Amino acid sequence: MVVTILFQEYLKKLPPTSQERAKEAYGYCNKKIAEYDKKGLSAYDALANVCVERLGLEAYSDFTRMFVVNLEDLGKIWRNDAKQYNFEENG
Repeated sequence: MVVTILFQEYLKKLPPTSQERAKEAYGYCNKKIAEYDKKGLSAYDALANVCVERLGLEAYSDFTRMFVVNLEDLGKIWRNDAKQYNFEENG
């Protein structure tokens, strides 16, 4: 949830044309993550596969497996960094 809030704050700082492209990519990734979740894959697996698909690479390559490991590490960093922000529920 915190990442979503931070993403929304980041979007506000982008030029309007970039905002639309970022929203489209974000929406596409969320849709694909939901599809992968239904298959029992983790969000990291789903995100890695979405990125690999958009790059036109083989979906289950060694690259994808390495990408998943790195996303998991990055996710830990993001969660730790996000802890420094205090978000109000009605804000």
